[in-house]
Amino acid sequence: MNASVSNLSKLRRILGALPAFFLFMPSAFAQVVDFKPAVDYPVGSFPVGLVAGDFDGDGIEDLVAANEGDNNLSILLGNGDGTFQTATTISAGDGSAGLAAADLNGGGTLDLVVGNLFDGNIGVFLGNGDGTFQAPVDYSTGSFSRSIFRSSVRERPRQ
Repeated sequence: MNASVSNLSKLRRILGALPAFFLFMPSAFAQVVDFKPAVDYPVGSFPVGLVAGDFDGDGIEDLVAANEGDNNLSILLGNGDGTFQTATTISAGDGSAGLAAADLNGGGTLDLVVGNLFDGNIGVFLGNGDGTFQAPVDYSTGSFSRSIFRSSVRERPRQ
């Protein structure tokens, strides 16, 4: 019985020392991260969803924001240096919220799926490959379609 109490005491001392080691880690292990100053990019009212992807096919990350207050999407094409062009907007459903990007139709370009909170549907915007999108096709989901989650649902062979 004393042996297990002794082992427990040793474990507590080891675990108790870990936070002190990390708090007082030698500066040789520390790395300084230097960020450029933040840049604000105006988008619509109450942006609640954001997705990144190469929507115009130039190999540079772009951004799309879902603006719940304006019922639209703001598209910001990337410049390749960490900055973005002025946003363009496209209309979306009532309460545009959740966003996901994927090549949904196998066309080689990124498409968007938008959850429309108050319309009770999702809107699918097929990408044209140049940073623009076709008019959405809406699919009913019931009320309050807020979040979109992207995952692969391909069937995997059984082993």
